Amino acid sequence: MRALMFGWEFPPHILGGLGTASYGLTKGMAAQGDMDITFVIPRPSGDEDTSFLRIIGAGDTPVVWRDVSYDYVRERLAGKMTPELYYQLR
Repeated sequence: MRALMFGWEFPPHILGGLGTASYGLTKGMAAQGDMDITFVIPRPSGDEDTSFLRIIGAGDTPVVWRDVSYDYVRERLAGKMTPELYYQLR
């Protein structure tokens, strides 16, 4: 199973409780076996324990779609947002 998680800290750099909770959750998930865990934080320090998960920086995450066709936006956002508003907000 694959899991993608987001946070703003990960041990050993902890400012509050999220880093500790994230570590416990990911360690527990990894213990279940057959887990591929990716954890995204704003800026990895490089000294995080990556023996059971992959840590990547938010800025290192590739943007797959930069330009999306008008028809695709219209189809996917039908009833929620107009394509014009989508293009204005992005």
